[in-house]
Amino acid sequence: MVNYVFADTAYFLALSTRRDQLHSQARVLRARHRKALLTTEWVLTEVAAALAAPSTRTQFTNLMAQLREQPAARVIAAGLESRQVRHTAAAMSSPLEWSSRAHSRSGR
Repeated sequence: MVNYVFADTAYFLALSTRRDQLHSQARVLRARHRKALLTTEWVLTEVAAALAAPSTRTQFTNLMAQLREQPAARVIAAGLESRQVRHTAAAMSSPLEWSSRAHSRSGR
């Protein structure tokens, strides 16, 4: 059984942006939970929107490529969140480790 850690928008943005104040913490979390990420299509849609500028589009493309290389990573389809999250919640290793407070950072 795989233990998943939920990856939210703040995590992905910090991971893909070196100047982000939480970039170092995101890298530590990635190393610790490299293969066992759980996220949703909604989260990835938010990340795509945040990185939609021509100067940052490759960051999103690289992020998606890295996510696809992780065999144990799970992306829950939009519209199925409640049912699949309930079923996956028991497999999560810990409560959410990433704070949504990072959404309010400046520089975006």
